[in-house]
Amino acid sequence: MLQKPIPSSNLQFVLGLLPQVIRQISHRYFPGRHIGTLDGEPREIAIEVSRLYELMSRVYFYSNQTVPIIYTVLRFLNEAEKAGTSAELATAYASMGVLAGLMQLHPLAESYVERGLAVSRAVNQPPNIITVNVVTSAYKLTVGRWDEVQEKMLEAKTIAEELGDYRQWGDSVVLAAESALISSDVVQAMKLQLILLEDARRRRNPLQQGWALFGVAVNNIRMGNAASAVPMLEEALQILEEIPNIASSINTNGTIALAHLRLGHNAQALEYAGKVLELAENLSPTVYSLDIGFSAAADVYFQLWETALQDTWQKLNTEELKSSALKAIKLVRAFEKVFPIGQPHTPYYRGWYEWLAGDKEKAVKLWNQSLAAAQKYTMLYEEGLARVKLGMAESELTVRAGHLQRAIEIFQSMNAPYELRMAQETARASQ
Repeated sequence: MLQKPIPSSNLQFVLGLLPQVIRQISHRYFPGRHIGTLDGEPREIAIEVSRLYELMSRVYFYSNQTVPIIYTVLRFLNEAEKAGTSAELATAYASMGVLAGLMQLHPLAESYVERGLAVSRAVNQPPNIITVNVVTSAYKLTVGRWDEVQEKMLEAKTIAEELGDYRQWGDSVVLAAESALISSDVVQAMKLQLILLEDARRRRNPLQQGWALFGVAVNNIRMGNAASAVPMLEEALQILEEIPNIASSINTNGTIALAHLRLGHNAQALEYAGKVLELAENLSPTVYSLDIGFSAAADVYFQLWETALQDTWQKLNTEELKSSALKAIKLVRAFEKVFPIGQPHTPYYRGWYEWLAGDKEKAVKLWNQSLAAAQKYTMLYEEGLARVKLGMAESELTVRAGHLQRAIEIFQSMNAPYELRMAQETARASQ
């Protein structure tokens, strides 16, 4: 009825991209000809069309379909701009900010984010303020602006509570929790995930239950409670059978693999890590949290490969583990190409690979790169991991001791007993 059909094939999406890009460029250079040019019924139609494209962009976002994401977000924005100032336009600018970030166009992303926040303030509709805060914070998280994310999520959460909007309340809580986790604030992350889990169970919201189960499980593993994480992750996988989501499936399978590794269940760890490789094959990452699952799978393969090299009695196939470790590095590298907060992970695992392959000098260089990136984005957990490796590998005793002392301080402050024990054992061995 609206005569604005969505492409029905990948080819149509690709062919439709260029006209949308050209339209958006024209909007930027000649705003008077395009922005706010409609009135009356044509304006209402443009707003309705933009809403539908917003919904479809969310669908494609969570299913990691890159070209449809780009097309629908551009179409969403182009339609909304014709209608002029509106809640839809604010959300469209915010969404375009996320898209520009995915394309590594960060100055452009910042521009759209600011446009979205400004229009949202001008429209001053509380539900829209929540939406724009959440969407723009999804971009800010990817570039490590942790304090800004927490500030916007607190505002969004407060407004949602006042409105009784528990769908958007859940969006704000999970984003705040995942931001806290990725920035290494495990205590805050666990607090928020437990609140979300309790509320989602009470309201029987399976989507938010799945998010919360995963989040609580990840934090449990960080806090040394891998056994408690396994049943939660199994429940989350059951929910994903009813509500499929490829990003959540990758993260959940990766995390349960890591939990089994910590418990000494090597066969189960390899089984779930293998599912991550299968699910992520040929995937272009579009979700900021995917590195949790990718890194967990990488930990499984690298730890077991290292164990196999040290202890032949483990009956592990070193060549298969080495091959899988390389595949895991490719996933981590693909994430880093899209999200700046992935920068500490690729050199960390590449360094681990070079160390096990026998190139100690290259390993040290890569681990120093990982450390620098972790410090740049204030990611303490990743800083601690890099320092443990450098504390093992650096040639000078005082340098090794300095890295290990700092790693011990980090993991003590985070209440991360597994990593703390690893740092302490490395310190004793290096004396």
